Amino acid sequence: MKIPVLSSVKQPSIKKTPDNLIWAECYYNGDYKYDPKDDNCGNFFQELESIAQQYLTGDQEKTPKNQFYHYYGDDDQALIDLVEKYVRKTNYIYISTWEGNKYFCSYYSGSIPLCSTFAATSPKLEIQYLSEEVTDISECNGNTICMRKVAFFTKDESICDLMEGGQGQCYGEVGIAKLEESLCALTGKCYTCAKECYSYIAIQKNKPNLCENINNAYNRNLCYGDYIGENNDESNCYEITDSTWREKCLDKFK
Repeated sequence: MKIPVLSSVKQPSIKKTPDNLIWAECYYNGDYKYDPKDDNCGNFFQELESIAQQYLTGDQEKTPKNQFYHYYGDDDQALIDLVEKYVRKTNYIYISTWEGNKYFCSYYSGSIPLCSTFAATSPKLEIQYLSEEVTDISECNGNTICMRKVAFFTKDESICDLMEGGQGQCYGEVGIAKLEESLCALTGKCYTCAKECYSYIAIQKNKPNLCENINNAYNRNLCYGDYIGENNDESNCYEITDSTWREKCLDKFK
């Protein structure tokens, strides 16, 4: 399996930033659509704290989106290794340094993470937190986004029936929350919802054959690509029907 190589771009130190300060961000890129049992970001911050000293102390009752540390390592390789270790399709992860480097990895639309170094910008020295769960539908006042969140967090697909629009997306998101593939089939005309639902559950249950339930060939191939990227499973490259994609998939394992 080819390993992404992070380029090194040295930037001038950021003014008015304490020496040896680093700031890390980790949050879910699917807004609220994530497995509540998946503590990838928590594990990332915990391991980062094992090699760096915490600079700011956050609210223990809330989930941090970013953290600040003093880092005294000889070089940044340990930081780069952490970003590469914890990158997932469900997360955005960055580490920025007082010397002006920002290390970032993301899957974008591929099955192999793309890692890069950017110029860091001066941080606002303040810990930010993820929004709290919404669990009471009476607080939504008919707002469909709010109702979808309640349906997701309470794992209650009956709420989807109460919505005036977006029922397909709602069913797909509750399917993700419950790991219930039967709900993926109720996504209707929502173009990407079936793919998001089936691919997530396929990965969590280790059942790539769930991708076969997707009628659209393009999205079905993306579903297999998601599974392959998470499991480094070359055998499922052969399930991709697009010949160009299939060859690119196989090339990544050479």
